[in-house]
Amino acid sequence: MSIIDKYLYEEELLKAIFGKNEKGVNVSTKKPVISPVKYHDVHVSANVEVAKHITFLGENTYISDGPDTTIDVTDTDNFSEEEKDILLEKNLSRVQFADQIKIDFIAAIDFRILCRFLGVTTVNDIKNHPFQSHPLITLILMESIEGFMKSGGYEYVGELNFDSHGNSIPPEINPWNVKGKETAFIITGFLFFKKINGEPTDNVSFYLYADLERGGASITCYSTDTNKSKDIVNDLQIFSKKFNCLRGAKLKDVNMIAASFSEVEINEKYTWDNYYYPKEIKDLFSLEVFDFVDNVEKYNKCGINKRGLILHGKPGCVLADTYIKVRKKKKEGKHNIISQLPPP
Repeated sequence: MSIIDKYLYEEELLKAIFGKNEKGVNVSTKKPVISPVKYHDVHVSANVEVAKHITFLGENTYISDGPDTTIDVTDTDNFSEEEKDILLEKNLSRVQFADQIKIDFIAAIDFRILCRFLGVTTVNDIKNHPFQSHPLITLILMESIEGFMKSGGYEYVGELNFDSHGNSIPPEINPWNVKGKETAFIITGFLFFKKINGEPTDNVSFYLYADLERGGASITCYSTDTNKSKDIVNDLQIFSKKFNCLRGAKLKDVNMIAASFSEVEINEKYTWDNYYYPKEIKDLFSLEVFDFVDNVEKYNKCGINKRGLILHGKPGCVLADTYIKVRKKKKEGKHNIISQLPPP
């Protein structure tokens, strides 16, 4: 729409600016846009001379003093982030302190906070990489995040969560009772990690989401570099396989979708000392299984990540007519029978 410059009487001026007349009664439902550059000291007692310095535009039109700067901003909700940034740059082109307030124009509060935390000024400067798998696997990664980031030289500096209206709400926490102790960790909300002795642009944030009733869970890593976010997610997966609170636990009733399980209760009546295996087999278990479990890091340094024995026999191996065969694998792939127990 073209720009209309004209003199206005006091009544018209009040209508355009405030939608009210001098008695405070609403007389206009339109909200014309007033050029902020030319809008200075307009008040209720404004006169015609002041009105000369006011430019009224179409209802969905933007203007600045420069040439060819009228932009249609109808339905800006459908603008891309890049288009919004271009419009914002134009809006702030005459503001000397624009860099200090640019973040405040980001609509979503979570992204405003992310920008400040990561030391950037626009949403386009934030790079992310997602992870999504079965909820139980995803929650294992969530439980491992703090330990993983600490191992990489990061300090945990807090968490936040928001509802759909941008209001602050508590993060959702999931408790797991494993090996006699409770481990609680956040499954919905933002986690913030500051790089020790680093710059804000080195910081990292995660957004965690879980809806276990619907079987959904995901993790998104935010940083200032796409490859960095991707590498962090990939390294987190490797870390979580070795270091998580479920490792070494005896679980049953495992539900991958609901991320639920129960722990096997150990009957203290039965111990390794009164187990029915002969000493020869017990010694093999002690060497090949228990020693590995008790010294995982030592074996891993030697490139040994798996260890164990295969017990072969018919279902119900405690029956009298069952053979128990313990085999040891040779380098060439063949097996030797170490011990075969005949039925009594």
